[in-house]
Amino acid sequence: MANAERLAAIYQEYRTLDPIRDSARILEILSEAPGLIDKAAEPKKWGAYRLMYAQAAEGVDPEAAMSAYRESIPVWDPEKDHAPLASCHYGLGALLFARVVKPADMEEAIPHLEFAAGDFPYECATMLALLYNLRLNGDPLENWKKRTYFLEVAIGHLSPEENGAAWGQRRNDLATAWT
Repeated sequence: MANAERLAAIYQEYRTLDPIRDSARILEILSEAPGLIDKAAEPKKWGAYRLMYAQAAEGVDPEAAMSAYRESIPVWDPEKDHAPLASCHYGLGALLFARVVKPADMEEAIPHLEFAAGDFPYECATMLALLYNLRLNGDPLENWKKRTYFLEVAIGHLSPEENGAAWGQRRNDLATAWT
């Protein structure tokens, strides 16, 4: 079976699968698909499958997901392909954020989350506010400014009526930052 035929067949199967019940098979398909595509001839198609694989693998194999995000990022044009590029940066940034154990770890997460902040404002702002609170590198005043900015962004996306606890926590975080 030719690569194009095999890709069409596994894509058809992929479309019939349930993301919860068939997650292992979905990962197999999304792992195989990029190998069936000529990256030089169809870079965006190849990148789309790597992005889909990364998103599906986040909870199962974070290392493989990070690798797939890193491989997919250079494929996308920042202006023409903003949405998939922002998704790659957000996914990679969130996975890197989850792995922060020492100050040096956060430096790689910050630019990815900042790139995606316009597309995923609350999620990125919450993580970035914490990273800038803990950050030792850079100018302390600039880190503080960015921390307070991202706290304000996060608060702006919360409703005290609908998300009272989260809204209150971010307001407390902002008050602490201002002191």
